[in-house]
Amino acid sequence: MPQVIRRFFDSITDFLKFFEDNSTPNQIFRHDYKLSSQDTHRAHWHGTANWEEAISLIKNGWDDMAKKLENRLNVKMNEMNITRSSRKPYYDVVGFQASVPRYLQGIPTNMINQKTVVQKQRVITIAKDILYSAMYTQEQIIESSTKALQIVKAIEAKGVRVNLSVFQYNGGRNSRQILFTNVKIKDSSERLNVSKLAFPMVHPSMFRRLFFRHIEVEPQLTDSYTFHGTYGHCENDVDYIKKQNPELKDTYILPLIIKDVDAVLKEWGFQ
Repeated sequence: MPQVIRRFFDSITDFLKFFEDNSTPNQIFRHDYKLSSQDTHRAHWHGTANWEEAISLIKNGWDDMAKKLENRLNVKMNEMNITRSSRKPYYDVVGFQASVPRYLQGIPTNMINQKTVVQKQRVITIAKDILYSAMYTQEQIIESSTKALQIVKAIEAKGVRVNLSVFQYNGGRNSRQILFTNVKIKDSSERLNVSKLAFPMVHPSMFRRLFFRHIEVEPQLTDSYTFHGTYGHCENDVDYIKKQNPELKDTYILPLIIKDVDAVLKEWGFQ
């Protein structure tokens, strides 16, 4: 069985701080003068001209793609109200309506009042696989990401709050090591901010620069045979990934390509 190196980052900020704290390439890439994350010659493949552009986009948002995603979602994001509340009646000395029976009995609290009660909401975690090989087109990635956001929106519209993360499970089943990188991109307390989510969900640089950078600097990674040159092997079998990672037991996992939104919602019990 391969050793699985697991990194769970609680936010994009934590993920970026990891690179600040681990700026030196590990023993696999220590002597490489040309690192994929820093490459400036394949801008089309990376989707960004350099590392600095990728960092700017993930920090400040990818507005152009956000607009495309919002159009596909066909909804104004500010219409979603995650916090749900209700009005609960109770007896009080003041209120908007009298309780005649209680008044006749001489009970001081003979008025009916109301108070706002915030409903306790269920919180779930959804993780989206973004380990796309070169065979997938940008259009396929956009389409699948749009469907992922539709699923999150539909679930939150039912009053269930969602933690959303993206991940890579990188390494072959016969490798000595596997690298699992999981980055939370939306906390359950946050609204669905498409501008913030566009880069990590859709942009090829999230994988081909930032996740590749994790491979280059992860201090525990020593399996040169698996990761040097090719940067690992794509493992996209959702059932296998969940079985190998007990931490994901209660996590809803979305595959690379989502075929049908309604089918996923039905399978998960949200329809």
